[in-house]
Amino acid sequence: RKDIRDFFDMEFLLKKGAVSGALGSKKEELLKILGSFKPEDYKVTLGAALNAELRNYYIKNGFNYLASRLKD
Repeated sequence: RKDIRDFFDMEFLLKKGAVSGALGSKKEELLKILGSFKPEDYKVTLGAALNAELRNYYIKNGFNYLASRLKD
């Protein structure tokens, strides 16, 4: 799916070490989708599901960790 919440879940699982090599051939497609998210997506769509601390983190940083792992 292309839902921002799914990307939050992927980043969470990567940080926990649960999906290290599972993204394989989808990396380019995932990076393209990541680039399509707008600031409002982080503030409203994702932000509504997060506590204030996490919401502020993602508004400021987006999915930098996930993007860096996809580029590796």
